[in-house]
Amino acid sequence: MNIEKIIKRKDKSRVKIGVTLHVDARGPIWSVWVAFCPPGKRKFIPVDLSNNYQWRGLNMADRAKATRTEQLKHVTEAEILAAKVELWESLKPAK
Repeated sequence: MNIEKIIKRKDKSRVKIGVTLHVDARGPIWSVWVAFCPPGKRKFIPVDLSNNYQWRGLNMADRAKATRTEQLKHVTEAEILAAKVELWESLKPAK
């Protein structure tokens, strides 16, 4: 299940938060990605460190930490949590 949430900032920039939830026998697996759009532009630029040579030398745990640190330069933990909750709420069955 996927969800994308666009947040507009006061400086007219925008941030897109994408959340994916995959559930298997081990439990839920959350995946978060972030893209930003500077003021006056139309295209979103993904927050991606895979072209950084130093990032390639890191192990998986350190890569996840570095990616989250880079994402937090554009969004807050509360905004990520809000996107996760929105996805979780969309999965609830209708009464």
